[in-house]
Amino acid sequence: MRTVVFVTLLAWALTGVTARRASPPADLSGTWTVDLSRSRTTDRSTPQGQSGVRAPNKVREVPPVFPADALQAKIAGRVLLEALLDRAGHIADLRVLKSIPKLDDAAVAAVWQWEYTPAMRDGKPEEILISVLVSFDVTGGVYESGTPVSVPFKAFGSGLGLGRVPLGVSIAQDDKKVVVTSEFRGQSYKMTYSPDGKAVVNKLKNYGSARDNNYSYTSRWDTGRLVTDIAWSGPHGLRTASEVITRDGDTLTITTSRPDPMSGGDAFTQTLVYTRRP
Repeated sequence: MRTVVFVTLLAWALTGVTARRASPPADLSGTWTVDLSRSRTTDRSTPQGQSGVRAPNKVREVPPVFPADALQAKIAGRVLLEALLDRAGHIADLRVLKSIPKLDDAAVAAVWQWEYTPAMRDGKPEEILISVLVSFDVTGGVYESGTPVSVPFKAFGSGLGLGRVPLGVSIAQDDKKVVVTSEFRGQSYKMTYSPDGKAVVNKLKNYGSARDNNYSYTSRWDTGRLVTDIAWSGPHGLRTASEVITRDGDTLTITTSRPDPMSGGDAFTQTLVYTRRP
């Protein structure tokens, strides 16, 4: 009798576990628009010029290539970029602060290849934000001018070297996959997630962050959250990030974390909040 009761209880317990495991994931589908007032970025970087911090010095510069169509149209001016330098002095991410649409890509593509000495604080390297002014003149000359200056650290780029915050996302979801289309100014990128734990390679245009533009996404459902480990091979070796997508009613939240290559802790965490588009 005890054996029968035990087997019955065990079967009931396993049924409960199976039911919990088989519970449907969150429905993330829909079209969403970013709410920058609720989005935020946290980082342990120190703004340029703060007391006790030795500023980085540029040790490698690749000049931008003046786009032929912009040169022909006599489009000139200055593109202001914000760069996140890691503790080795490499560019970890970029975003455009002051845009000239036909010149932005040329400026970003060049600055991605620049290298600096590490910023130092109390004898230790630190991540730091700097801004870089890239100027294009109508004679075809290109030059970088000015001393890097500190800028407010608000919503940053994607964290993956794409250099821009997605202004909107569209999500299609079925039993086998989740497809997220991120909208940037005039461009869109489609990412496929397979929540069964199998790696999916997404090819995303970037500015030198990933070799052959390939990013590996390994995803799983975790209590209604879509959790993804992202890995790519960059100019300075393997890089990783983690992403969590959650939904609460008409609010979608995408959190991206990138580890500090030295300590392993989260050096960069970006939380982007989206609301459902009518």
